Amino acid sequence: MAQLLMAVAQLVVILVVTWSMGWVLRLAGQPRVVGEIAGGLLLGPLCLGYVLPGVSHALFAPGSLGVLDAVSRAGLVLFLLVTGAELDLAAVRERKRAIATVTLGSVFVPFALGMAIAPLLFEQFPAAGGRATFCVFLGIAMSITALPVLASILRDRETARRGVAREVAAIALLSAAVNDSVAWCGLAALSVAMHPAETGGLLAGRLVLVVSGAGLLAFGMRPALAWLALRCDTGVLLAVVVALGFGSAWTTEALGLHLFVGAFFAGMCVPRRARSVVNFPLELERRLRPLLLLALPVFFALTGLGMRRK
Repeated sequence: MAQLLMAVAQLVVILVVTWSMGWVLRLAGQPRVVGEIAGGLLLGPLCLGYVLPGVSHALFAPGSLGVLDAVSRAGLVLFLLVTGAELDLAAVRERKRAIATVTLGSVFVPFALGMAIAPLLFEQFPAAGGRATFCVFLGIAMSITALPVLASILRDRETARRGVAREVAAIALLSAAVNDSVAWCGLAALSVAMHPAETGGLLAGRLVLVVSGAGLLAFGMRPALAWLALRCDTGVLLAVVVALGFGSAWTTEALGLHLFVGAFFAGMCVPRRARSVVNFPLELERRLRPLLLLALPVFFALTGLGMRRK
């Protein structure tokens, strides 16, 4: 009971601060998500923990954020499920070359820049794996895109009636999702290079499962959901889609990728039309909106709360 009351108190404080900071940052012309992350920084060790350490420890003691972390992760899965469902696949099919170009550029340009500055940083942050491992790791870290932040920025601009073109948004989101998938696979490959005897076979098996899972979503679940959408009630379809989102998210995380990758690609399998709904992704977003309004600020705030002073 005490843990539940603490989680409620933490949730109230986080929502008040992040919503306030989001409102202030929107007045300054910035995306709301920037304010939510800034709110987490204010509540974390960098600000509240430095000015009022007693209050910070009492409210956000180490190990006390487990409930909110679970809530935020669930909200993130639902948010990226909706984002993938609302993706304009027609624009994706017509802009395959643009997507490939943007993806390659977003991976290799920051990777090259990270590799270039890594030797300068290695002297200050020596890594156990040596200089080469540190250089590759920093290059991969620089090339990872924050897909949830990008999706939140695009949605915030659309809400504020300053949305970007649907084709541009679709290219950016899909490129970011592929970018992150490649980067996480790169980190797994780097781990194999450091411990080949322990993880070499495991990585090969995971890659096979990732490719198989992608094929199952594209050629199995997508037509199955389209068939189901025309034959069942909206509530049943909603439950199936949410279950698919969580199942796909759990699977990709278990395979070494991040959970948001699986949730986003599961959303791309959601049919546009259902038996009684013309625009099912819009209906999905409408029904999940109350949960997203609570859970997403918590996720972005926990990003700020996770920062630590050196």
